[in-house]
Amino acid sequence: MHHIIRAAETSKAPNRTWKFEGEHFGAGISFFAVDLDRGQGPGLHIHPYAETWLVLSGMVDFEVQDESLFACTGDVVIVPAHTPHRFTNSGDQPLTMVCIHDHERVIQHFLNDRPPGQTRLGAEYGSP
Repeated sequence: MHHIIRAAETSKAPNRTWKFEGEHFGAGISFFAVDLDRGQGPGLHIHPYAETWLVLSGMVDFEVQDESLFACTGDVVIVPAHTPHRFTNSGDQPLTMVCIHDHERVIQHFLNDRPPGQTRLGAEYGSP
């Protein structure tokens, strides 16, 4: 069976991000359609699978293990399974990107809180 999910029918978090989990539709992937303001992003976390990001617009700083990475519009970032990571919108404009999870459900474990001055997102990124 085919499905179409209309953007207007999705439940968005206060920061405009929404989550798709493929298990409800027979799809083997899940994703977050991210739309964040400057300074927003999830806390340090891991997944038992790889995660891939496609930056649609904006600038984003990633922390992957102990390495800092910068990505912007059009870039693709891949982080292997079980690798601690987080990201933050580092630009002056909203950050839009797709965070692709290589699993039919989003599974993530938060490792600690964000540094002072950065906004930690809530339920749309799972529970710590």
